[in-house]
Amino acid sequence: MGKNNPFECKSWEKQNYRMTPHRAEQLECLFGKTIEQIKAIGRNKGKYPAYLGIKHNLAKMEKGFLVPLANANDGRKIDDL
Repeated sequence: MGKNNPFECKSWEKQNYRMTPHRAEQLECLFGKTIEQIKAIGRNKGKYPAYLGIKHNLAKMEKGFLVPLANANDGRKIDDL
C-alpha cells in the first residue's frame, strides 16, 4: 500500500473502479478532514471516496488534511475518470 494514498486497500486497487458522481459528492464532504476523521466515517462513505479522490488526482493529503487539487474542477466528466 502506498504512502501517497493512506486509504488504499489491495482489494480496491484490484477492482479498478472509476469515480462516480455519487462518490464525487461524498468526496466533497471529506475535504478539510483528517485521516482519522475520514476513517471514523466508515469504509464506504469515508475511506473509499477519499481513496478514489486521491487515486484520480482530485484530492491529496496535505498537512494531515484531505484537500482538493486544483485540477479537480478542470472540466473532465466524473465518468471519464
